[in-house]
Amino acid sequence: ESVPGTLKHDGQQNPATWMLNVIADQDIDFPAHFGQSDLNRGHTAELDHLREPAGETLAAGKRYAAPPGKQLKLLFRKWFRVHWRTPTYNFTRTMI
Repeated sequence: ESVPGTLKHDGQQNPATWMLNVIADQDIDFPAHFGQSDLNRGHTAELDHLREPAGETLAAGKRYAAPPGKQLKLLFRKWFRVHWRTPTYNFTRTMI
């Protein structure tokens, strides 16, 4: 709605339908308009800020994040959930 020359949304129409009608009926280059907007400049500044290095590098003290016993426990828990989620399927599979 902030683009000059576009129809205003009346609140009664579906927003997606309104947007498609605005795009189809207007001869406005919306990507070019966004490229020159304050919103785009704000997003670009934020992304440039996020790209800056944090200063410190992260270092892990160990090779793995969790001890092997805990990894094995989590692996078995996941396996149990996947395979016993549908017991009828597993029963049929073992019978074949």
